[in-house]
Amino acid sequence: MTKKNNIVDYAKWVETMWVSEKNSNSLPIASLGLAGETGEALEHIKKLLRDGKWDETAFKKEMGDVIYYWCKILNHFDITPTDVLSANVKKIEDRRARKVQQGSGDNR
Repeated sequence: MTKKNNIVDYAKWVETMWVSEKNSNSLPIASLGLAGETGEALEHIKKLLRDGKWDETAFKKEMGDVIYYWCKILNHFDITPTDVLSANVKKIEDRRARKVQQGSGDNR
């Protein structure tokens, strides 16, 4: 079995764990899963802000589910997590160099 201690190996492992048939429903299921799990993770932050209660174990589980669906979506498009991380680092470093980290818009 593939080691799952880095994001590339984890993304490969996700494919072995995916329970839905490899069909046209995989992308919408993964996309809705990502949205739903993101909401569940954010609920823990809300409870921290609202009630002062923090359940780190539950938060980690929800964030793991977020990463699971994120990797499945990337796999669908044959994009590696490393490709995404590299592109994001390049974008953020470029914004910092141009002093436009704050603000809005994709092309700042």
